Amino acid sequence: MKTSSQMNFTNEDRIEISHPLLYALMTYGDGSATKVPISNWNSWGLGSRGILTWLVMEALNVRRHPWHPDACQASAPIEEEAAGALKILKEHLDTPHKVEIALGEIRRIYDHTQSVFKRRGIRTVQLHRSLYDGDKGGGEEGYATTILDMSRAAKRLNHEHFDLPSNVLTSWCEGAGYASYPVTIRVEHPVENVLWSSDVIASKGEKPTSSAVESGEWIVLNRSLNGLLSVPADGVIVHRNSNLWRPSYDLEERIDSCKGLTSEERAEKYLAKQRGKLAPLKGYSIPHYRQGLLNLRWRDRLKIALQVMRTR
Repeated sequence: MKTSSQMNFTNEDRIEISHPLLYALMTYGDGSATKVPISNWNSWGLGSRGILTWLVMEALNVRRHPWHPDACQASAPIEEEAAGALKILKEHLDTPHKVEIALGEIRRIYDHTQSVFKRRGIRTVQLHRSLYDGDKGGGEEGYATTILDMSRAAKRLNHEHFDLPSNVLTSWCEGAGYASYPVTIRVEHPVENVLWSSDVIASKGEKPTSSAVESGEWIVLNRSLNGLLSVPADGVIVHRNSNLWRPSYDLEERIDSCKGLTSEERAEKYLAKQRGKLAPLKGYSIPHYRQGLLNLRWRDRLKIALQVMRTR
């Protein structure tokens, strides 16, 4: 396992994307002859990510079980982005021949990325992904909240890993992630799941050596049929003080279906519930520390008060 600095990437490792539409969707679009009416991969949008996910799945034979969708496939873009996405499909991908040309370019990019790793004898790379929660509020769990709860449940059961629903394509970085994001996961990926990174894509702008995509970004492919990604239980990094955090499976002790269960049994029930969901996890806002914290028993409130007093 090595970092990109240890891999000693050079300008010769960069491939120039020859397909105008793919270059416009995958990169910042510097020097692009094709201007698209939707955001690109680097500025999050369901239009570009939905189209790229579809093309990658077709090109690399990635399949999903029914009802285990990618969030970018399950949620449609709206308003101007929806109109822009449909415009792209009608103008650039409206025949099987045009689609096949795009698929061939995806395969060429993937093969190039793999050849770069192969020349260096690299088999795995440790990457980080920082996450926000859902913006629904109201005590409903979002992505970051769920990940934190799942890691706590796995540790409670002495499990080394837990399974997390994940999109087909996700962005990762080598560093510790975004400090402003509350939760970061750290996973060691086999390089055959890396589709591209900032070190292997050439810019068509005035400075060919500049990054065509966000510097330090890696795009990782999830090939699992059920959409689950195995995450180390100790690979969840919390960027905020979580001493007051009480996992949702402990907050459920007053629910009838959980009464009489031990904390370990509630943890196992919680993990099983997450594994059995037939929907992607979505959300991109700050995690909400549930109102359940305000409904603790007096004994638990006293413990928290003593903890706060001791830290002063």
